[in-house]
Amino acid sequence: MQANPTLLENLINNLIVNAVRHNRQDGQIRITVTKEHFTVSNTSSEPALDQRLIFNRFYKPSGEDSKGNGLGLAIVKSICLYTAGK
Repeated sequence: MQANPTLLENLINNLIVNAVRHNRQDGQIRITVTKEHFTVSNTSSEPALDQRLIFNRFYKPSGEDSKGNGLGLAIVKSICLYTAGK
C-alpha cells in the first residue's frame, strides 16, 4: 500500500482509539491485517453503530455524551477516499 505516512498513522490511530474507547472493561481488541484488508474490532457490549450514519461527522449514538467528539470515523473515511484518489 502506498499512502502518506502521516495520514496512515492518523487513520490507524483513530481506529485503535475508537476500539479502546468503545470497548468494555477487560474486553479484547483484535487487529487483522491481510493483503487486502485492515480490520480493528473490539468486544464492546454497546449496540452496533448505525451503518447509515457511522462515517458522518459528529455522529454519536443517542445518549452518548462523553466518548469523543464524533469525528474519528469521518476522518478515517476522508483519509481512505483521499488515498484512493476519490
